[in-house]
Amino acid sequence: MDFELRRAREKLEKEQKERKAQAKARLERERKAKGEARKQREAIEAVQRSRRLDALEAQEKVEHQASVCPLRLIACRFCRDMVHAGDTVVDLRDKMQGRLHPDHW
Repeated sequence: MDFELRRAREKLEKEQKERKAQAKARLERERKAKGEARKQREAIEAVQRSRRLDALEAQEKVEHQASVCPLRLIACRFCRDMVHAGDTVVDLRDKMQGRLHPDHW
């Protein structure tokens, strides 16, 4: 009888050890999967952040070229030729008369 009880106890202990080992292995796999998912999420966020910055820079460039760039092309109000805008006028009298660009006055 002792022998059977000892064998049953050993069998239970062995099963418990196996379950514990399986649980540890499962937790380790889950931890690795979570870590990989976090790294992948961070990489995706970094790419998205980079794309947003690129889009903002491109938009700023377009706005600059359309509004304040001295190299943008404008139509001269007298000869209607396309000329570079040049620097903006700093003289107050010219600003009051609507002359914002010194080229082709």
